[in-house]
Amino acid sequence: MEKNQYGKYSQKFYYVSRNYESTFLKANFAGVTFPTRNFRVHDPCLKFHVFEYVKAGRVCVETNGKQYVAGPGDIYVLKKGLNVEYYTPENEAVEKIWFNMRGRLLDKLFEAYELTDEVLVAHCDVENEINKIHSALQSSISSAAVTCKLALSVHEIIMKISLASQQLDLSFNPASGEAEKLKDFLDARIYFKTSLGFIANYEKMTDKYIIRVFKEKYGITPYAYLIQKRMEAAQELLRSTELSVKDIAAKLAFSDGNYFSRAFKKHTGVSPVEYRRQNGNAAR
Repeated sequence: MEKNQYGKYSQKFYYVSRNYESTFLKANFAGVTFPTRNFRVHDPCLKFHVFEYVKAGRVCVETNGKQYVAGPGDIYVLKKGLNVEYYTPENEAVEKIWFNMRGRLLDKLFEAYELTDEVLVAHCDVENEINKIHSALQSSISSAAVTCKLALSVHEIIMKISLASQQLDLSFNPASGEAEKLKDFLDARIYFKTSLGFIANYEKMTDKYIIRVFKEKYGITPYAYLIQKRMEAAQELLRSTELSVKDIAAKLAFSDGNYFSRAFKKHTGVSPVEYRRQNGNAAR
């Protein structure tokens, strides 16, 4: 063990579930990783699903030629059976809470929420749910009661992951074109409310390198590109539909209709209502 930046020893505390067998749901380990550098794990075949919530620092995950990055406030899930390596970037300290779990219930939950990717990364607060799992594993209640508490908490976690990710693909393949990959990502997410927040994930993944190469290739930042694509979609909707300006704003993931109108006027020089009038489709 080595001393961390807080002057304490970097170590992991493990909680081991009691010795009961359940094909329905079984927690193998759970624990807390205090701020530590040089964290690295390689497992050629995971025997359980790994759930880890990052409180500080970043964790890089590599599997099957793809790389994923989880930062503060992110949870990442590594599916059972993966040949995976996960580690901290150089000179970064990571703090996280985690648990390992397997069982039929998990498999069914992944299927029900259509979380089919082998690695899941989502920005959502699940610290309370993981703490509940830790508490249940350390309690003196019966094994059946432990299983019930675990099932409820892990269901909440998977539900939050599904809502946060909306099936967004955050994988990054260094062998492919970085700028093209991000452009495809943005093109497919014009109508997703969470898309803007996930641009930050690309910045964390490559320390802003991906932003620079995107601008070099397309002459615009990823954020500005996404706004441009949304404005183009807004013009098409104003021309070809009778949706209200408010409904178009909501459809394009703008939380505020006034902000949408200001952005539209900045982009086109006219308000949405005036644009529709000029283009022959009177607003209702």
